[in-house]
Amino acid sequence: MKAKAFDENMKEYVIEGDGLLARCILHECDHLDGKLYVDMVEGELMDTAEGEDGE
Repeated sequence: MKAKAFDENMKEYVIEGDGLLARCILHECDHLDGKLYVDMVEGELMDTAEGEDGE
């Protein structure tokens, strides 16, 4: 996966990754497009903030 980006001086560069890094890049690009994971996921979301003992 390749994406063009700009550094803090507006110099263009290409970032490239595969596997988990590619997924991270796509995730961040989705944020720039206004997409949120919770809007794209299918099915019911579960709250995982609780501990294993239910507290």
